[in-house]
Amino acid sequence: MKVVFSAARNGSLSCTINNKQYHSLYNPENEALSFCKNTVKPSFKPSVILIIEPGLSYCAGELKKLFPDSQIAAVRLTDSFSEYDFLWDKVFYFNGNSSISEELYNYFGEENLLRTAIYSWPQSSSILTELNNAVLAEIKKA
Repeated sequence: MKVVFSAARNGSLSCTINNKQYHSLYNPENEALSFCKNTVKPSFKPSVILIIEPGLSYCAGELKKLFPDSQIAAVRLTDSFSEYDFLWDKVFYFNGNSSISEELYNYFGEENLLRTAIYSWPQSSSILTELNNAVLAEIKKA
């Protein structure tokens, strides 16, 4: 997986993965705000919001504002964004060859897992499709 960082038009950091744009070239913060407000709409009060490969983690702060009573967690599909892990309450790593179902179960427990809202960062499901689908299968196991 090739991750290349560059400046967006608004001066924020953006990136490409495998030569495909992963964050907005213009305003990645607005992109994250739109994702949080328009996509992350659970039909229940979640104990946990779990985002699959959020990249530069622009959505973490907004999710914490929108869901102050929920744990905000991420599943990383690459370690290229590890310096942003501090923005999350918990970060898990999945490389396609490992199993994280037990790790999720042991950390959150059955009750919290049943009240977890799971979302893929949009580019995760379109650019990292295979890994994204594999981690979703692992989450279902948990």
